[in-house]
Amino acid sequence: MDASERPTGHVRARRATPGDGAAVRSMVLRCSAESLYSRFLTVVAPETAASRFVDSLGSDSVTWWVAEAGPSVVGVGATYQFDDGTAEVAILVEDAWQRRGVATRLLPALVEAARVRRAPRIWATALGERMPVIRKLAEGVGGSLEVSISAGIAEMTAELPALQRQEAS
Repeated sequence: MDASERPTGHVRARRATPGDGAAVRSMVLRCSAESLYSRFLTVVAPETAASRFVDSLGSDSVTWWVAEAGPSVVGVGATYQFDDGTAEVAILVEDAWQRRGVATRLLPALVEAARVRRAPRIWATALGERMPVIRKLAEGVGGSLEVSISAGIAEMTAELPALQRQEAS
């Protein structure tokens, strides 16, 4: 798809709810096999991917955000909280909306979700070929950042500064 065929419009991010299941499922099913592979780092059937997302929308250990353009969900992001406190950040953007700032719009909310849950660090994985995108997204995380690549997979780990308590004056 060339630039003249790409959709345009305002994208807004908001916290997802279990009621977003149908819209999230539709978005995932519009994604190419390549986009799903980039998100899961393995071959996943579109219906399986959609079910994984929808089934975890109500999970207590995951904070979900959606990016919407008009009435359509065009991206989803999640912060998965693990028992040790570490949080994984993961984003999937519909093909037609990639490279249009959708992930950049979702990332601050996902990082903030990790901070609110007092995660000492966040991490994310992606195909190594996506390093320019990872570095761009990482600029907004704050804290110290480490990126490593092994077997074509890039892993980003960022230490999160603790939330500052606001003193009552």
